Amino acid sequence: MSMLINTRTPEGVSVVEYHADGDFVERAKFKGTLICSRAGNYLASVTEDQVTIYTAGDYSEVCTIPERGVFLSEFSNTGEFFVTLRKPFQIVTTTTTTPTTNASTPVSTPSHDSAASNDAAAASSSSSVASAGQNLKIWEAATGRLVFQSSQRQASRDAWPSVNWSSDDTVAVTLVSNNAHVYRAAGAGDDAFKRYDKLAIPNVQQVAVSPSPAGSTRRPYLASFSPEVKSNPGNAAILELPGAGAGASGSTSKDPIRRVFKSFFQAQHGSLLWNSKGSACLALATCDFDAKNQSYFGDQKLYYLAADVAAAKEPSCQVPLPKEGPVNDVAWAPSGDFFVVIAGYMPAKVTLYNEACVAKFDLGSGPYNMVRWNPYGRVFCLAGFGNLPGDVAFFEKKRDGKCYALGKVRSPAVTAEWSPDGRHLLLATTAPRMRVDNQYRVLHYHGAASASSPMFPEALLEASWVPPPPAQREALQDRPLSPGRATSLGADKAATGEAEGKGASAAVAGGNGRAEESVKKGYVPPHLRAAGATTPVAGNFSLSRDLSENKPGVIKAKSTSERPASAVPGNAGPMSAAALKNAKRAAAKAKAKAEAGTPAAIK
Repeated sequence: MSMLINTRTPEGVSVVEYHADGDFVERAKFKGTLICSRAGNYLASVTEDQVTIYTAGDYSEVCTIPERGVFLSEFSNTGEFFVTLRKPFQIVTTTTTTPTTNASTPVSTPSHDSAASNDAAAASSSSSVASAGQNLKIWEAATGRLVFQSSQRQASRDAWPSVNWSSDDTVAVTLVSNNAHVYRAAGAGDDAFKRYDKLAIPNVQQVAVSPSPAGSTRRPYLASFSPEVKSNPGNAAILELPGAGAGASGSTSKDPIRRVFKSFFQAQHGSLLWNSKGSACLALATCDFDAKNQSYFGDQKLYYLAADVAAAKEPSCQVPLPKEGPVNDVAWAPSGDFFVVIAGYMPAKVTLYNEACVAKFDLGSGPYNMVRWNPYGRVFCLAGFGNLPGDVAFFEKKRDGKCYALGKVRSPAVTAEWSPDGRHLLLATTAPRMRVDNQYRVLHYHGAASASSPMFPEALLEASWVPPPPAQREALQDRPLSPGRATSLGADKAATGEAEGKGASAAVAGGNGRAEESVKKGYVPPHLRAAGATTPVAGNFSLSRDLSENKPGVIKAKSTSERPASAVPGNAGPMSAAALKNAKRAAAKAKAKAEAGTPAAIK
């Protein structure tokens, strides 16, 4: 079955059709930037002057949205609405004098065009500045009708999306000055976005609406993150969403009902990740500085929140990481029952956790900083891009949490994305991260190269899969893997890429992926080569794996007495530097009293 790839260059956007035999055929061209709905029903071409929406498949024009200067945009989950955000700007107005018969009346003349002048208020002073609000807008994708608009003071990719939707688009949530506004959206008819409930959340920085499984009648939850402010700690919480639109005056202020609450320090920024079931949420808290002074890139902590408090043993806790260092990446499986965390200083440690935040499988360590699941949750890959060599390792996850290696290849890139059929991985080397060797490549789920595009003479800005239309999506199925591909991690050295033979063999040739065996040999210094040495001397550091770790495999459950202090529920973890200093001082004082013949208990 053929699939579509969206490629963007400075000249425009091209939709390329990828065939199983490795051919690329151009299907359509668009101007500006192409935004695809996750439901696969619409495409939007965003230019400087307007937004044009097309139907997926035949690319027929649906409507045109006359919105200029769109900075960020996206479709809602079902594709029914389209959200646009312009950068907040200021209109500098100058004063001119209009002569009259009686007196001189100052008139404020905007220095921008007439479209922007409608957003500014006239000023009578000699020089004034008026803000251009209403830069966040929501449109109906089928008609192009404006249904909602508001002002947003900051436009940042880190804070995008500005509107959080439920799975069926019936609920939309926006943030306004330490409050979350909950609107009725899809299915509300003429009352859509007219009434809302106001939830007071102090210092709220980000929110996320939980997904609702198909056929579920449970109302979605709202996860929130608030950073620390001065001496007040940051926090993450799961709140219950009220029935929006109950107020007669257009809004109703309500106190949020907390289901789970977790407070912590060293949290200046955060991100929230729900699982597909809507039963658990991960909160990644980041800090710009490292209190231990071991990293230039700050500190990260990962916290777990369970929406079902009655069924969870630990409703909220810090995720126990096996290695000290930053959290490089974390991702839920599409099924929502497992998540993978890459954490620690290089070589980073990779661990698989279940839905209850219990470590189930140790995937070993390696030069990885990215994890990507295929759409069905059967296969995932680990990649090390950026300043890492570019190793990509493929694994199969079973229902019980056991993982099996499928292959390993070295193919440096910038982005990685699984195809809609879950059997191909798209790697792209894009600008501005990389200005040379810009191209995209397609790998099979076991690492073998399938096809590569020619090098782009100009910059390749983006390469991603186009979601299939609903009719084509129904034909996609989770096919089992080919026999003989998987190899148990506990039986050999597959996790470190050192296995030979079938299954976990890293010798994947073809395309730009280099066989792992070609990079196995280490460097031998000249003075050792002169002495006849042919193998490198083993050192105390390896980027490919941690030499001091145990073999990867199933993680056995430990009793409470065997757990480290940081893994015991209710324990804050290892002592801080000040607490450790006070403990040493008390121990030295007790030792001095004991040597003097005075019992340590008598003061």
